[in-house]
Amino acid sequence: MAKEAATAVEEPVVSEAGEDVVEGNRERAASIVTKYAAAAAAAGLIPMPAADIAAISAVQIKMLHSLSKLYGVPFSEEWARSAVASLTGSVAADGIGRVGVGSMLKLIPGVGHVASMFALPGVAWGATSALGQIFARHFEDGGSLLNLNLKVWRPIFCDKAEAASKQN
Repeated sequence: MAKEAATAVEEPVVSEAGEDVVEGNRERAASIVTKYAAAAAAAGLIPMPAADIAAISAVQIKMLHSLSKLYGVPFSEEWARSAVASLTGSVAADGIGRVGVGSMLKLIPGVGHVASMFALPGVAWGATSALGQIFARHFEDGGSLLNLNLKVWRPIFCDKAEAASKQN
């Protein structure tokens, strides 16, 4: 009888706690995404062409590692790189082009570096923010780095990255 009473009391608490955990994870995920989007934008300021792109990629992979850890999803750097490339590759040709142009502008003495300082950080922020939001939602729904549905997420990534780039 005491066991039944304890169970009856515990069940609503577990249910509420589960909802609190989900909401808490969403808040922590949003904080992680914001932190890494800012780091990616800062990486866009690196004065050396190509080093900035490598740094942005590293920040994005570290963000996925943090999100994977938060949601208890197995992480592999190789899987993360593959998932990021698959998601961003064909959709973000325009964005990747802008990142490449922003990076290469740094080769032009004086004016090029100043111009790239305005272009690349915004694109890096937008792409990283969109990537993080998508993977947080995917992980929350029980997904992993290996089962991202590109048909669903590519258009969303493109829209989110464009919107985030315009905000920053």
